[in-house]
Amino acid sequence: YADIYNEAGEWVNFTEDLAVFVSEDGISWANISDPGLEGGAGLRVALWARGITVTGTVCDENWNCTRHVWNSQNGLTWTRSPLQLGIAEGAMFSMVAGGPGLIASGSVQDELSETETGLFWTSADGLTWDLHEADPTVFPEGGGINDFAWFGNRLIGVGASPVDHAPAVWIWTP
Repeated sequence: YADIYNEAGEWVNFTEDLAVFVSEDGISWANISDPGLEGGAGLRVALWARGITVTGTVCDENWNCTRHVWNSQNGLTWTRSPLQLGIAEGAMFSMVAGGPGLIASGSVQDELSETETGLFWTSADGLTWDLHEADPTVFPEGGGINDFAWFGNRLIGVGASPVDHAPAVWIWTP
């Protein structure tokens, strides 16, 4: 995404149409943008058995933002749907193939108590998402996974320790 300014230099918007690039060697890339990918920020992407899923937020110039999910079976054509996370203020940080299909991590912050609760979502189809609160004994207040990666048969999660904000690693073996 990018900040967009009009001819007078006034800020208009911070999102623009997403661009999709493909490559056969990771060096040369071709733009294959699709009209189904208009706008988006805070994007996460996962490649899985059903294709490619991207989640993100679309905002207008008045900062009215809505969450969306884009799905594609081939990376060429996309379908955009509202992203229903089951919680109004929750933020999704990362998404990876796993579990019933997709696993995502994030959190929600309670503005009154200034506490942060870790959250997880799972999706079997890339459209509907089930919300799960993180176990507070494993992810105490303020602790959670910011990104995932598979290493062999282990799902590795990285984030910050809620105690001293030092890097933290969680390992799950299904």
